[in-house]
Amino acid sequence: MATAIDRFLVELAAERDASPNTIAAYRRALVAWTAYQAPEQATRETLAGYVLDCRDRGLSAKSIACHFAAIRGFLRWLHRTGEIAAVPEMPRLRTAGSRLPRVAPLDSIRAMLGALEHGSVYGVRDRAIVLVLYGGGLRVSELCGLDVEHVRRAAGTVAVVGKGNKQRIVALPRPAMVALAAWLDRLGRTTGPVFVDPETSRRLVRASIAAILRRACETAGVEALNPHALRHASATHLLEGGADLRVVQEQLGHASVATTQRYTHVTSARLVADVERAHPASAL
Repeated sequence: MATAIDRFLVELAAERDASPNTIAAYRRALVAWTAYQAPEQATRETLAGYVLDCRDRGLSAKSIACHFAAIRGFLRWLHRTGEIAAVPEMPRLRTAGSRLPRVAPLDSIRAMLGALEHGSVYGVRDRAIVLVLYGGGLRVSELCGLDVEHVRRAAGTVAVVGKGNKQRIVALPRPAMVALAAWLDRLGRTTGPVFVDPETSRRLVRASIAAILRRACETAGVEALNPHALRHASATHLLEGGADLRVVQEQLGHASVATTQRYTHVTSARLVADVERAHPASAL
């Protein structure tokens, strides 16, 4: 893929007289994106997931727009040269925080878990990944950075390093901690990364986690979900279940409660929809 990127950038520089800074920025964007997914697997859904991944890494709305200018141009070039069959629809870019992504339905999460290989080393690991992401509302970067010594089994918590290198304690529901403990027992180590490739023992990266979720969704026959969808489902379902806003803020590691309050819009919208559907006054 590096060769294709090089060829694209050479043509871009020649056709548009692009500056060295623009070429360098495009190269960084494309290297980062192709590490996340293969271009031939790109869909509107996976590209929308990459927007969320960029936000999770702290990229500004302007930086994300620049990334997608590079991705759009590269995909069109790949289509023109016959490398891919079609150019997928680009997700609509919005300023960070303007709209919450779709919340992962609980039935889809159950289906994903049911589709995993029960008992295999990969199945045990992937079950822990899904349940820790959803149960703890972790960012994918926090999941990837989790070390064995950060897990406190007796307390039912994990210590994660979030944005700004800030550490916080995240409570895990019992099923998530049971799944995590089962994986740690299978892993058989007391230090080092929690989520690794069993064959190489290398720490998993964002793209690996996204691929695991994508395969589980495909096997389960449900719409693709990305790590951010599980995080947002965790926050939304906590609030719907009656959790205090400040507790959810602490659990998710939001610097401001205003960020957490966005989820009340989701739950309020569902409340309105349920009342509209169920209340007899709607038929008057």
